[in-house]
Amino acid sequence: MAIPHVRLLTTPDLKEVARLQTLAYESRFHEPVEAFRAKLIAAPASSWIAELADTPVGYLITLPLHDQDGLPLPALSDARTVQTHPKANWLYVHDLAVDPQYRGIGIADKLIARALCYATQHDIPQLGLIAVQASEAFWNRHGFQRMAAPDPVVASKLRSFGSDALFMTQRLSKVCGKSIHTID
Repeated sequence: MAIPHVRLLTTPDLKEVARLQTLAYESRFHEPVEAFRAKLIAAPASSWIAELADTPVGYLITLPLHDQDGLPLPALSDARTVQTHPKANWLYVHDLAVDPQYRGIGIADKLIARALCYATQHDIPQLGLIAVQASEAFWNRHGFQRMAAPDPVVASKLRSFGSDALFMTQRLSKVCGKSIHTID
């Protein structure tokens, strides 16, 4: 099997993002292209697409956020402008999707590694995400841990993703310019 190529996500890729999302997620989690566009406009340097032989097979959309008054997570399907922050202290992993026929060959690993590098390069000490569709074990394997009691802002957004949604986090540390996972 060929090695996936990961590059920055661009506006022309959004149609493929929508297609991949329908393959990877239950319909209640599908977002319109306009919602993805708003996130991409807000953070064009922190979202990526993976390709095999020029065919999009996965994507990852992240947003650099700051939690001064509670972490400002965007609502699912919200097409309003997302407020990112130049002095972010969180990299919010909004959406990761891999075409089911290409799972298990390292595409998600490459996309997540790109996000970890981005966070390290931009001195963002932690990542957070809302895990859905019973994906806790997947995210645990990538260094994320369930946050037992998220702040009220996060808890409110979490409920909008369903009763089984979990908020998960990962702290990063720099050692010799490389990121390492730390678990509190």
